[in-house]
Amino acid sequence: MHKKLFEPIRIGTIELPNRIKFPPLALSYAVDDMVTDRLKNFYAERAKGGVGFIGLSFGLTRLEQGPFPGIYDDKFIPGLKEIVEVVHNYGAKIFAQFGAGYYWSFSDGPVELVGPSGTSLSKRPGTPFRLGGPLDQRHAVERALTIDEIKSIMTTYGEAAHRAKEAGLDAVEFIASTGYMVSRFIYPLTNKRTDQYGGSFENRMRFLLEIIESCKKSVGEDYPLMCRISGAQLIEGGYTLEDSKLIASMLEKAGICAIDVIGGGWHEASVASLTSSVPPGAKIFFAEEIKQAVNIPVAANGRITDPILAEQIISQGRADLVSLARALIADPDLPIKAKKGRFDDIRPCICCCRCFETVDTGVICSVNARAGREGQYDIKPSAKPKKIAIIGGGPAGMEAASVAALRGHRVTLCEKGSQLGGQLIIAAIPPYKDEISKFRDYLNHQVEKSGVEVRLGEEITPQAIKSIMADAVIVATGASPLIPSIPGAEGKNVITALEVLTGRKEVGEEVVIIGGGMVGCETAEYLAQRGKKVTILEMLERLASDIPKAVRWELLQRLGKAGVRMETKVNIIEITENGVNGKRNGEVEFFKGNNIVIAAGMKPEGELGKYLTGIGAEVYTIGDQLKPQKIAEAMESGIRVASGI
Repeated sequence: MHKKLFEPIRIGTIELPNRIKFPPLALSYAVDDMVTDRLKNFYAERAKGGVGFIGLSFGLTRLEQGPFPGIYDDKFIPGLKEIVEVVHNYGAKIFAQFGAGYYWSFSDGPVELVGPSGTSLSKRPGTPFRLGGPLDQRHAVERALTIDEIKSIMTTYGEAAHRAKEAGLDAVEFIASTGYMVSRFIYPLTNKRTDQYGGSFENRMRFLLEIIESCKKSVGEDYPLMCRISGAQLIEGGYTLEDSKLIASMLEKAGICAIDVIGGGWHEASVASLTSSVPPGAKIFFAEEIKQAVNIPVAANGRITDPILAEQIISQGRADLVSLARALIADPDLPIKAKKGRFDDIRPCICCCRCFETVDTGVICSVNARAGREGQYDIKPSAKPKKIAIIGGGPAGMEAASVAALRGHRVTLCEKGSQLGGQLIIAAIPPYKDEISKFRDYLNHQVEKSGVEVRLGEEITPQAIKSIMADAVIVATGASPLIPSIPGAEGKNVITALEVLTGRKEVGEEVVIIGGGMVGCETAEYLAQRGKKVTILEMLERLASDIPKAVRWELLQRLGKAGVRMETKVNIIEITENGVNGKRNGEVEFFKGNNIVIAAGMKPEGELGKYLTGIGAEVYTIGDQLKPQKIAEAMESGIRVASGI
């Protein structure tokens, strides 16, 4: 790997040690808009891991439930200086990103939904990202800003830029993308003003250009100012890539010293951009095209999680920097590992979008339980190494095994199957879930390199555990399909979703799936791709309610296009040889099917833990053995127990 990715680059008056940019994130780690140890630890870990340029997003005004630290008052400067210091100590540079979203508070007034033209959110293209306002925005209507209020916002930007410089941040970046306030002034679909801030392209750009001018007056001509833009709006009537090139050119003339380019973004377009169904690097061409229109550095975004792909982007001249967001949440040490060629040691992002789903409560990562918990789970050598037996080789058991071994414990990992991975093996089978296989490979590699003794194909009993003579036992035996108590559920035509996905049982041409959660919907897509006629029955009002929003809409869209029949609010009465009888709104309905597939949830596997209390060892339970859960919870339980023994 030719390491063009790790060559330094200048952004205005500053020099970055490499071309890897960690873009600003909505994390909800601040408390009362103040910097916390949790926030500092998170960014310290990424700086320590070798990233060159770190972004920190700020709230420019007092909000309700804002996910960012504040910068609208001088009282925030001391906390910001602490983050800057720790980032600089590791050799990285750090910039402030300003992005007024949908809400604003003038002076001590209320938090209001405001924008250029008084657009209804229910009519606005795309799904807005909630910034500091109520969760339910479906029927909200923004209030159009007055000229005086626009000028006030510009002043606020300038004051915030001054505080950023005072705190030691190396640059400021403006968001003019993803449907936020500045971009809504630029977009013709959301800016219907008839004054100097609406109408012509130049007038719609005026708001952003005057913000830039306000900040330059506040921080001086030499302080680096950058901008993030969309490559195109990706909706009918929206602006195009050619428009974005013109925007980029105008920004360069206005003194912007670097441009970050995203595709369309899930906030403003019904086009998939975040999920694993999107090919890696699919939106890079936007940055590549815009790079031809300017002479300042351009950063590329869009499903870049692989450092080899990142290297190709830079070495081929398609962009000057690459923004790695989720990849660096999943593994903050990715830059160091990539530079040393340790690709098997990079913990891969699986593009599950769980991080987006937890923005309001504190971002968590499915594959990296330490993200946002760096201070809580600091892996240190054990003062008293022990012999540990772990029963179950799923994600929780594998994570516990490698963490315990890293701490100096002698670990034996027992798995009754022929391979490690547990439910990850099955989870990787449905369409567009290949990333999970990469994660399983990573866990396997960590178990192997940490010196864990692995025993496959052994049915573990209390007697077998006694023979290991362990000081501690971790039970991670996983879960098995829950079969609901429905008349006919024991019929020969009834099988589980796991049996379908693993190919252990075949189905006929017409299939009814009982359960419309993630497993049921993914199994439906799997069968539909094989030409089966599929019906999903769900007792709740919504299908796929256990799937992150950023993934859910796209999956349901694909199911609809594949001809899958999706029925909700159906209570199953009985299963027959020819289908399912269900009741909805007091009426009995029949749903025909050759096979009935059960996808009604999981239950803990076995009761081994109950029989281990008398073996003279500490006993812990993790993963699905505690209760059926997602990958994130399983991984967290594994590291929590292993780091505490």
